Parts: sequence; structure tokens; C-alpha cells
Amino acid sequence: MKHKKLKTISSVLVLLASSAMMLALPTPTLAAPASIDGANQLLIKKPTINIPVGCPDPAAESLTFRVLSKDAKFPMSAGRILITGVVKNVGNAVFESDPRQANVTLYEIQAGGRGIVKAQQSISRLEPDATITLTYTTDWNKAIEFPVTYSLVISYDPDIYLDANKKNDDCNQNNNKKELPGTEINRLWPH
Repeated sequence: MKHKKLKTISSVLVLLASSAMMLALPTPTLAAPASIDGANQLLIKKPTINIPVGCPDPAAESLTFRVLSKDAKFPMSAGRILITGVVKNVGNAVFESDPRQANVTLYEIQAGGRGIVKAQQSISRLEPDATITLTYTTDWNKAIEFPVTYSLVISYDPDIYLDANKKNDDCNQNNNKKELPGTEINRLWPH
């Protein structure tokens, strides 16, 4: 009987020791909060970014193309396209400036690096979540060896942060440019 009790006690001690070791192991953590959806797919939520109060932030939000028509002879590689660039105030305050101090420009950049202005608009007032849209229509041909790149750029006078107007101080200049390479237009050309 004594031997049976000792065996049971030793089994419990082994079980307790292994449980303690399992508890001591670090548990994996995710970089952002996550959940499992109905299809058992892991959904990771984007981290929240705190924007300071009174922060105007015009941002180059998107630069896209759309095929307006396809060439009758070469529908798989040529046609007319519409380039659309969108700037949005993603900040939480109105951006307000002298129209000569801030603008958004849509460039067509040649293979040699030279940029040609295709559309431009000054930015004088942009409410939070409000947008400015620039468009440009052009012919496109995938057969061109070195296709152009389109670039949407927000630019400011060099002294804009030195004036007394805090409403025109862009609080995040890291989101003031978007590019759409011609190689991407070629890749996404509808068949």
C-alpha cells in the first residue's frame, strides 16, 4: 500500500513539475490585436496612430489609372487611359494657406528622369477628410520599351513653416508623394 501511495504521489509531483515548466514557457504574442473570423482566418488589426490635436495633414492618398478605351487594332496593349491622383487631408484640422504657398502637381516622368507637369492645383483650404482630385487623359501603349512614371506630389514654399500661420504646417511630410510606374500600368492592363 505504501508503494502504491508513493507511486501516486510521485506521479502527481511529475505532473505538477511539467505543468510548472509549461507555464514558465513564454507565450507567443502578435504585433497587433487579432481575432479569428468565421472562416478561421486570422485577422490582424492595424495599430492605431495617434494624431496630435490641431494637425493638418494633406496626403497624396492615391494615384490610379483606368482604361477609357482600347485601340481597335491592338486591344491587348494599347488604348486611352485616365490617370487620377487624389490628395486628402488625413489630419484632424483644417489646412489653410495662401494659394501661392501650397500646391499639388501630377507629373509625367520620362525614362530619363525629366518630369512634365500634366495637372496642377493650389491648395488654399482643405477640411479634414476633404479631397482634391487631379486627372490626366493620355494614350497608352505597352509596346513602348521605357514607359513613363506618374507622380503625384504635394509641395510647399520653403518658408511655409516660418510664417505665423500654423494652419498651413503639414504635420506629416512623409505622405506627400505617390508614384504609379508605367510598368505597373502594363502589368495591370486588362486582357
